[in-house]
Amino acid sequence: MTKQELRLIYLSKRSTFSDEERARMDLSIIRQLIENLQDKQHIGILLPIAKFHEIDVREIMQNVQYQWYVPVTNFDDRMMRFSKITPVTQVGSNAYGIPEPLSFDFIDPKMLDAIVVPMLVADKKGFRVGYGKGFYDAFLPNCRADCLRIGISYFPPIESISDVGRHDEPLHLCISP
Repeated sequence: MTKQELRLIYLSKRSTFSDEERARMDLSIIRQLIENLQDKQHIGILLPIAKFHEIDVREIMQNVQYQWYVPVTNFDDRMMRFSKITPVTQVGSNAYGIPEPLSFDFIDPKMLDAIVVPMLVADKKGFRVGYGKGFYDAFLPNCRADCLRIGISYFPPIESISDVGRHDEPLHLCISP
């Protein structure tokens, strides 16, 4: 199936989970993230878009042994940068409803030791289906080669995505409940 076909299917499936099911699955994903981030220091992570029922991993950000960074998207130039976030950082929503810090402390992408990438589903080669804007595919090549790319999804990997292109960036690891 194509990314667009998969996007429709998995957005629909994700919307059927109850709050209790999502909370249980989020906890499972958080536990797996903790196991895979033990030797990392600087980590890019997402702030979930609640209306899209995204995986909520904000609880892991209470762990102060790590330095956390969150994406800030610019839809005009189609670029994404990461900004430092702390427990006292004020967060709001941009014009598209995406949570992000109200003030920015941008970093060089080469600083990241790991990046947690949102997705709907991935295939067994590590290619992902997101929302189709390409922000992560454009950002990931700017990171170090050893930066661990971890995708998180409520669904296990599928066999393949039929329309993977040369601009698509594979993940190193995909975590699901």
